[in-house]
Amino acid sequence: SWSSWSIAWQSAGRTPEPWIGPDILNVIDDLAASEAASGVLVCACGFVADHLEILFDLDIEASQHAKSKGLAFARTTCVNDDADIMNALAQRVIALK
Repeated sequence: SWSSWSIAWQSAGRTPEPWIGPDILNVIDDLAASEAASGVLVCACGFVADHLEILFDLDIEASQHAKSKGLAFARTTCVNDDADIMNALAQRVIALK
């Protein structure tokens, strides 16, 4: 059964080592099959800036996959160069001097 949140992983490598799971596409499949929600909200909390893994794997691939299963899809924004966050980081660096 589904709670209000779940953890999933993206961007499996092309190596023989096992990847962390569950994969986000599988989680989307399971959520759609459970009919427990009308959409999915994704937060790529392991990343602070938009990059290829976010922009393709989530914004394109996972989004299209969710929509093909009848689920709405949204992603929280990354910190990127947010002025407040950059100022806080700068203050921490200055404090280390």
